[in-house]
Amino acid sequence: MNNLPAGVYLFRVCFDVINNAAAPLPANFISTITLTTTAVLTGTLIFSIRPTDVGAQPVRISNGAAYVVTPSATVTWTSNIPGNPVTRNDAISVFLNMNVTQNAVYSVYISTSV
Repeated sequence: MNNLPAGVYLFRVCFDVINNAAAPLPANFISTITLTTTAVLTGTLIFSIRPTDVGAQPVRISNGAAYVVTPSATVTWTSNIPGNPVTRNDAISVFLNMNVTQNAVYSVYISTSV
Protein backbone atom coordinates (compact mmCIF):
# COMPACT_ATOMS: atom_id res chain seq x y z
CA MET A 1 0.00 0.00 0.00
CA ASN A 2 1.05 3.57 -0.53
CA ASN A 3 0.57 6.23 2.11
CA LEU A 4 -1.86 4.42 4.41
CA PRO A 5 -3.01 7.21 6.73
CA ALA A 6 -2.59 6.95 10.48
CA GLY A 7 -5.80 5.63 11.96
CA VAL A 8 -7.74 2.69 13.33
CA TYR A 9 -8.79 0.00 10.86
CA LEU A 10 -11.32 -2.63 11.93
CA PHE A 11 -11.39 -6.08 10.32
CA ARG A 12 -14.60 -7.74 11.46
CA VAL A 13 -14.73 -11.54 11.18
CA CYS A 14 -18.41 -12.35 10.56
CA PHE A 15 -20.64 -15.34 9.98
CA ASP A 16 -23.84 -15.79 7.99
CA VAL A 17 -24.09 -12.22 6.65
CA ILE A 18 -27.17 -11.67 4.47
CA ASN A 19 -26.44 -11.55 0.72
CA ASN A 20 -26.04 -8.02 -0.67
CA ALA A 21 -25.85 -6.46 2.80
CA ALA A 22 -24.13 -3.06 2.80
CA ALA A 23 -22.61 -4.02 6.14
CA PRO A 24 -23.01 -6.93 8.54
CA LEU A 25 -25.24 -6.60 11.58
CA PRO A 26 -23.51 -6.54 14.99
CA ALA A 27 -25.08 -9.95 15.67
CA ASN A 28 -22.95 -11.32 12.80
CA PHE A 29 -19.62 -10.24 14.35
CA ILE A 30 -17.51 -13.06 15.75
CA SER A 31 -14.35 -11.06 16.39
CA THR A 32 -12.80 -7.69 15.67
CA ILE A 33 -9.19 -7.36 14.61
CA THR A 34 -7.97 -3.80 15.11
CA LEU A 35 -5.01 -2.45 13.15
CA THR A 36 -3.80 0.81 14.67
CA THR A 37 -1.32 3.01 12.83
CA THR A 38 0.30 6.11 14.30
CA ALA A 39 2.08 7.31 11.17
CA VAL A 40 1.60 7.17 7.39
CA LEU A 41 2.81 3.75 6.17
CA THR A 42 4.00 2.66 2.76
CA GLY A 43 4.99 -0.88 1.87
CA THR A 44 3.72 -4.39 2.38
CA LEU A 45 2.18 -4.90 5.82
CA ILE A 46 2.14 -8.35 7.39
CA PHE A 47 0.39 -9.17 10.65
CA SER A 48 -1.03 -12.21 12.34
CA ILE A 49 -3.22 -12.40 15.44
CA ARG A 50 -5.03 -15.12 17.41
CA PRO A 51 -7.75 -14.87 20.03
CA THR A 52 -5.29 -16.20 22.62
CA ASP A 53 -2.77 -13.38 22.02
CA VAL A 54 -2.73 -10.92 24.91
CA GLY A 55 -2.37 -7.21 24.16
CA ALA A 56 -1.18 -5.45 21.04
CA GLN A 57 0.94 -7.51 18.65
CA PRO A 58 3.64 -6.28 16.24
CA VAL A 59 3.16 -5.47 12.57
CA ARG A 60 5.94 -6.07 10.03
CA ILE A 61 6.49 -3.89 6.98
CA SER A 62 8.68 -4.17 3.89
CA ASN A 63 9.63 -1.56 1.33
CA GLY A 64 11.45 -3.90 -1.03
CA ALA A 65 13.79 -5.26 1.64
CA ALA A 66 13.43 -7.68 4.55
CA TYR A 67 10.34 -7.39 6.73
CA VAL A 68 10.97 -5.45 9.92
CA VAL A 69 8.71 -4.68 12.86
CA THR A 70 7.37 -1.15 12.56
CA PRO A 71 6.88 0.89 15.74
CA SER A 72 4.10 2.77 13.92
CA ALA A 73 1.53 -0.04 13.93
CA THR A 74 0.02 -2.69 16.19
CA VAL A 75 -2.77 -5.24 15.89
CA THR A 76 -5.16 -6.55 18.57
CA TRP A 77 -7.93 -9.17 18.73
CA THR A 78 -11.26 -8.73 20.48
CA SER A 79 -13.79 -11.56 20.68
CA ASN A 80 -17.28 -10.14 20.33
CA ILE A 81 -19.24 -13.14 21.55
CA PRO A 82 -18.39 -15.90 24.04
CA GLY A 83 -17.84 -19.49 23.03
CA ASN A 84 -17.57 -20.88 19.53
CA PRO A 85 -20.77 -20.19 17.58
CA VAL A 86 -19.28 -21.20 14.23
CA THR A 87 -20.16 -24.55 12.72
CA ARG A 88 -19.06 -26.32 9.58
CA ASN A 89 -21.87 -24.94 7.38
CA ASP A 90 -21.58 -21.25 8.38
CA ALA A 91 -20.47 -18.73 5.80
CA ILE A 92 -17.45 -16.77 7.07
CA SER A 93 -16.47 -13.32 5.78
CA VAL A 94 -14.23 -10.38 6.64
CA PHE A 95 -15.66 -6.84 6.66
CA LEU A 96 -13.44 -3.73 6.82
CA ASN A 97 -14.66 -0.42 8.22
CA MET A 98 -12.84 1.39 5.40
CA ASN A 99 -10.93 0.47 2.27
CA VAL A 100 -7.27 0.14 3.19
CA THR A 101 -5.93 -0.83 -0.22
CA GLN A 102 -6.90 -1.93 -3.69
CA ASN A 103 -4.61 -4.97 -3.55
CA ALA A 104 -4.77 -7.19 -0.47
CA VAL A 105 -4.94 -10.80 0.62
CA TYR A 106 -6.89 -11.71 3.75
CA SER A 107 -6.95 -15.21 5.25
CA VAL A 108 -9.12 -16.42 8.10
CA TYR A 109 -8.51 -19.86 9.57
CA ILE A 110 -11.19 -21.31 11.84
CA SER A 111 -11.12 -24.55 13.76
CA THR A 112 -14.41 -26.04 14.93
CA SER A 113 -15.33 -29.18 16.77
CA VAL A 114 -18.69 -29.56 15.00
